[in-house]
Amino acid sequence: MPPTAANSTAEDAPEISQLKLSPEATKTLHNDYSRFLARRTGLRTIDGIRGLLPLEKTPGLISLLAGKPNPSTFPIEEIAINMRLPNAPQPYSPTGGEPVRETLKIDGDLLATALQYSFTDGVPDLRALLADFQLKEHGVTVDDVNLQLTVGSGSQDLMYKIFTCLLDPGDPILVEAPVYAGVLPMLQTLEADMIEVDTDPEGISIDHLRGILSNWPEDKPKPKALYTIPYGCNPTGATTPLERRKEVLKLAEEHAFLIIEDDPYYYLYFGSAERPPSYITLENSAQSTGQRHVLRLDSFSKVLSSGMRIGFATGPPHLIKVMNAHSSAANLQANSTTQVIALAMLRNWGYDGFRAHIANISGFYRAKRDAFEAAMYKHFKPEGGKPLAEWTRPEAGLFFWFKLNIPDEDSFQLISTKALEGGVLAVPGKIFFPSGRKTAYVRTAFSVMDIELADEGLRRLAKVVKDVIGAQADVRKPEQLRAAVDATISEFGRIDYVICGAAGNFLAPIEDVSENGFRTVMEIDTLGTYHTIKATLPYVREQHGAYIMVSATLHYRGSPWQVHVSAAKAGVDAISQVLAVEEGPRGVRSNVIAPGPIGGTEGMDRLEAKLNDKDKKALGLSVDSDIPLQRMGHIGDVANAAVFLFSNAASWITGQTIAVDGGATHTGRPALPYPAGILDPSSIQQMIKPRL
Repeated sequence: MPPTAANSTAEDAPEISQLKLSPEATKTLHNDYSRFLARRTGLRTIDGIRGLLPLEKTPGLISLLAGKPNPSTFPIEEIAINMRLPNAPQPYSPTGGEPVRETLKIDGDLLATALQYSFTDGVPDLRALLADFQLKEHGVTVDDVNLQLTVGSGSQDLMYKIFTCLLDPGDPILVEAPVYAGVLPMLQTLEADMIEVDTDPEGISIDHLRGILSNWPEDKPKPKALYTIPYGCNPTGATTPLERRKEVLKLAEEHAFLIIEDDPYYYLYFGSAERPPSYITLENSAQSTGQRHVLRLDSFSKVLSSGMRIGFATGPPHLIKVMNAHSSAANLQANSTTQVIALAMLRNWGYDGFRAHIANISGFYRAKRDAFEAAMYKHFKPEGGKPLAEWTRPEAGLFFWFKLNIPDEDSFQLISTKALEGGVLAVPGKIFFPSGRKTAYVRTAFSVMDIELADEGLRRLAKVVKDVIGAQADVRKPEQLRAAVDATISEFGRIDYVICGAAGNFLAPIEDVSENGFRTVMEIDTLGTYHTIKATLPYVREQHGAYIMVSATLHYRGSPWQVHVSAAKAGVDAISQVLAVEEGPRGVRSNVIAPGPIGGTEGMDRLEAKLNDKDKKALGLSVDSDIPLQRMGHIGDVANAAVFLFSNAASWITGQTIAVDGGATHTGRPALPYPAGILDPSSIQQMIKPRL
């Protein structure tokens, strides 16, 4: 059971703090959870000295092992904390009032605990208090048999440790898309295979998750875990409703994956409906003797102090023990001093006082949200005007996630150029997607900003969105292009840069390509490029501007089943070269970007989701295909090439083609199996036809 001594120290800690795994516990670990653990986890050993520390409490034993500094040499004699009591008016409350303050003094044995080394899984009394909180909040008992608890340096620290304990290079992990950006560097460093699960305003899409799992390739290891933020998700603000949580748990049991329930905004729920229970609550209420799937991460960063860096993980003892082993080797423990400060505050308040504090700050953030949203309506949905953005009101957390109504649906380009020039900054949505996919969404925070400043920032962002006009045109119809150009000139008075990127494609051998199909691709790709140049050239000349034609790499070798697009893109390349020669003397440049396979695009996502690894390799889509850089391209790779070609750094480059394909044009392998795909086209048709 968790410790309950009033001022226990490391020497007094009970068995829950021991890091040494018994043979029986080790056996259980490998029987129940070995398939989840990374190879490095099995290689990691536990600090033998720390495993011996609990023996120091043995009566009559003289311990010579502890390498602790003598506490009498520490210059700190007392820690005094001036704090506000929760059951009293707060300075941030709209009703005002004078706060009631109290000074807590940390001295004696408690000070000794604060200043000395403690156990890897946390100061014992704090863990006991947190175990009591988990019982009251989630109805779960931390008893070291079914569930165990460990303290870390914030939930980010614990998150990295569980990922490191679980994931070998190439291991798949399911993540929400969009996902908390802070996990991406961790998972990229671990070389994990991040599988994006679509979300909507209510969190994880059950249909998409079920589809991914039901169609999982037999020759590929199954996902070890799902990472999710179920309350006030960062960045979307979504709170997953009860029925979806139940479905996620069912899928976890059916497909044997863990749920990493990262819940830093759990205590910041301010929705009008009853708060849905946590995953750990739901699993516990249905628990019999089966394996537990939920590892829960909590944090005090949003409710006590982000600088204190206190988070705690609750989950199966097998997983908590390997996390503790990691901590023992990495940073020994979380900060003893801040743990004791939190302990002293929470003891003083009691659980009821803590809940009163939570109610206070939840009300504060609800008011901040409402004021921020009122400003959003004012600037993005003005009465009688065209809506500039769409969003769903968050019921928890600190963020608004909203879609800008911009024609190219690329908030990254807007934020990194026009918004910065306009004096406003928001987080572009693409950084929350592992694939870096293009999106019109942005994330804004309402937590710390003064409402007057927020109002001005939203006004500036709305102005930038207004300045990005959308003019739809079919590039096969010159009159529509001329109308779009006229609208642009009317709004801005000039055209500096033009990207000709319209395209159409499908897979078919020459004998199956109809005359109409061939003509359609030529009209969109080649004739569309010609029409775009004709409509814009007089204005681009005036600015000594530049063109970029978006081509492909298919026609640089004979690509089976691609005669139509190969012919069309060869024509695009030729147009660019002629334009460069003719318009160079007038200061106009023209270049070509030829992308290889690019992930994160709508078409590629559809194709990849329905192909197994064998099919992907046959189509040249897998990482172990003949792409020298051993990965598919990202949208950002093409965007960066475009930025370069339009920049002054490329002022002496014209008439050239840049293949953005990871070097694939030099490997020489056709995109489809050769010659098998030519001699037996039915095999390729069977692979592709029902999926495209």
